[in-house]
Amino acid sequence: MKCIAIRADGSFDKGMGHIMRCMSIAKEFKNRNIEPIFLIKKNENTEELLNLSNIKYRNIYSINLESEIEEIKEIFNEINPEYTLSDSYWISNEYLKSLKNISKMLISIDDNNLYQYPSDVVINYNLHSNDIEFKLKNNKLKMLLGSKYCMLRKEFQEAIPIKIKDKANKILIIMGGTDINSFSNIVLENLLRIDKNIKIDVVVAKSYKNEHILRCIEKDNNNVNIIYNPSNMVSVMKGCDLAISAGGTTVYELGCLGIPTILIPQVDNQISIAIKADELGLMINMGKYDCINLDDLNNTVIKLLDNIELRAKMHELCIDTIDNKGTLNVVNEIIKYKQQL
Repeated sequence: MKCIAIRADGSFDKGMGHIMRCMSIAKEFKNRNIEPIFLIKKNENTEELLNLSNIKYRNIYSINLESEIEEIKEIFNEINPEYTLSDSYWISNEYLKSLKNISKMLISIDDNNLYQYPSDVVINYNLHSNDIEFKLKNNKLKMLLGSKYCMLRKEFQEAIPIKIKDKANKILIIMGGTDINSFSNIVLENLLRIDKNIKIDVVVAKSYKNEHILRCIEKDNNNVNIIYNPSNMVSVMKGCDLAISAGGTTVYELGCLGIPTILIPQVDNQISIAIKADELGLMINMGKYDCINLDDLNNTVIKLLDNIELRAKMHELCIDTIDNKGTLNVVNEIIKYKQQL
């Protein structure tokens, strides 16, 4: 059987976004009878996710990029992958060049235009990707740009958008899979100052640093529900009328469901996404978490709760812009391009 080797890492400290989006691609390749094999730095969280999805993996033990290439070369001699997919910030131009030399076809997932890609295919599904001047080294390279290629999980690929209700009274706080800045409790405490009959769901990982604070707030407030590592994120999201989110993968998950959303970027590489989403009218950007005005946040929440026309407009723009079939589009384009090489 043909296979695709996928080099990506993740952890609950640094985030699982790279692993999650690569798993979406992996499952679609598996549907086409192309076996995915992940190459990962040893990590219990990543291994657990892959095992649950019955996806094969090999652990990488090298401590530098030069020796990692040699280790990957040995693995490639054994598995002979038809495709190689790289999704990492912790690489280099030289590493990518070496990986290209040992790959039949190299696919790179890009977020920040960090490298001079020698790859055959580069994927950047971010809203602002068409504004980027890429530094490319392969003049035959295939670019897959924009939210048409957004790699969402299967549950989102099949989900139906929410319906906008006349009266909005439920808010979802979701500050990323790991909420690296422990900002969820700050947003929650701030929202509780709003003098309205609202319900609030908060999604966090079980490893959330300020879990004890959230538990205390939940205990003292009947309108607060803390949800840890939900097994069905679509149903959680569709249960809300609007969301307050970080600027990572959840932008596209909430967007394909048409959920009016307020964005608070957690890290620098989420800022451009939030700015573009605001510019396009899809979502409202409040600015990075460490410089946000909490009074302005509450005023924006009240504005959305009270304004069905604004929520409806954001809803329509989101579902028109963000393609929940992006994973299928990506794999179709990769296989078609491989046939042309």
